[in-house]
Amino acid sequence: MRIINFSHPLTVNQKLELAKWLQVDEFKVTEVAVQFRIRDAFEGQVAEMLDQANVSQGDVDLGVVVMLPALSAAAAVLVAEWHGRFGHFPTVVRLKSVGDLLPEWKLAEVMPLQKIRSRARFRRDK
Repeated sequence: MRIINFSHPLTVNQKLELAKWLQVDEFKVTEVAVQFRIRDAFEGQVAEMLDQANVSQGDVDLGVVVMLPALSAAAAVLVAEWHGRFGHFPTVVRLKSVGDLLPEWKLAEVMPLQKIRSRARFRRDK
């Protein structure tokens, strides 16, 4: 199992939570430095980021989970780029804020976008 992180670095507690959610003993985390040039198109920037992650079809076949960038438009482009390269949507992780005084982020859910897409097909207008 491999985690490709296009967001803030994972804490030790987040990694432990993620292992429980994914039901794995260990996984490899690839941290990809993300700094978007807001005035430039995102498509090329996202393609470069995914190239930096060095994800192969073999990795995807073994299991990859993606931590999306926090910037929603960039996340959308990353999902589209992923689908174009690998033929399906990635499984992604969502964090949620906990605590009132200090910002702390905890694992909220693991979302298999390809499965969500497949289930949504049954809700199409006929």
